[in-house]
Amino acid sequence: MGKMKIVDLFCGAGGISMGFEMAGFKTVFAVEFNPTYAETYKKNFPKVEVFVGDIKEFDNDSIKKINNKYRNIDAIS
Repeated sequence: MGKMKIVDLFCGAGGISMGFEMAGFKTVFAVEFNPTYAETYKKNFPKVEVFVGDIKEFDNDSIKKINNKYRNIDAIS
């Protein structure tokens, strides 16, 4: 079994993602409204897909697409 996968909402520079990764999880997707913070996150986690924008733009279809793409997200932080 592979690492458990998480989505990091309001990710900032990635402190929560770092903690989860240190605990053995894999961050696969992140959301950040502030473009400056998102760029920092991308530098800290270059393999993670980041949505830069308002989380209110995410609807059920967007969530389903993410879950289908990354195959069963285990946690949302």
